Amino acid sequence: MRSLVLPIVLLVGCSWLDKAKETIDDYTNPLVAEGIMLGVAAPESDQIDLSGTDYADGATFSMFLADAASVDDLESAVIGGAYVQFKASSTGSLTASDEGAGLYLLTSADGLEYTPGEEFTVSASKGDVSGKVSMSEAQPVDLTLDETHEPNQALTIDLSTYDYDSALVVVVDMTTGGVTFSNQPEDIKGVYDFTHGDGSVKKVTIPGDAFSEPNGSVYAVGVAGMKVASGDAFDGVNTLLSSMMTGQLVFSAVSTLPDLPQ
Repeated sequence: MRSLVLPIVLLVGCSWLDKAKETIDDYTNPLVAEGIMLGVAAPESDQIDLSGTDYADGATFSMFLADAASVDDLESAVIGGAYVQFKASSTGSLTASDEGAGLYLLTSADGLEYTPGEEFTVSASKGDVSGKVSMSEAQPVDLTLDETHEPNQALTIDLSTYDYDSALVVVVDMTTGGVTFSNQPEDIKGVYDFTHGDGSVKKVTIPGDAFSEPNGSVYAVGVAGMKVASGDAFDGVNTLLSSMMTGQLVFSAVSTLPDLPQ
């Protein structure tokens, strides 16, 4: 019996060691990828005109790359000159442009589309180092916001009926075209922080100063429920530091204009 048991124990032990080695390799891999696939649904309100704003495109994909061993290294170890390719059934293969500072970018002008539920794969390589991530594009929120709002008052958006990991919110003043509030991350550390929260979101509060136009205005309030890729969606990158999230902004018109006398 002893001769039969021993090989089984060794086999189990080797399997466990192999899995542990794969996990360690994932955590110590120096290639870090931080990405956002963000869609913008066409506004239904005729009070909203996004042309001329950063949200005129129907979709934007951005990815930051770094050669980092810790969170503290992310900003100082970005990778330039890499080859980043986006693949999906609706778009085919698209090559992201190198924007500098470790950022690689695609927009609707490049043929990018956001199709809720569609799976996409992003691969990144430089020299003999390569990695990839695959996930599905998250479904949009179905929210009804009050059409009127008091100036300088905070606005809380209830997402408790959804199962999102985080929420990206932006407010655009339709009078000026300027963004009065946004929690959209703009750099590699920002994406890391945004995607490494507690893993759920129930509500988001927009501060009152986002609605501070003295004479009132119409604001486009955009909300995107974001899903974050799980660790097994990545291959060849540091799964502890890397992240990918998707979501589609849905805009609603909110007015702080005073009521006109009857």
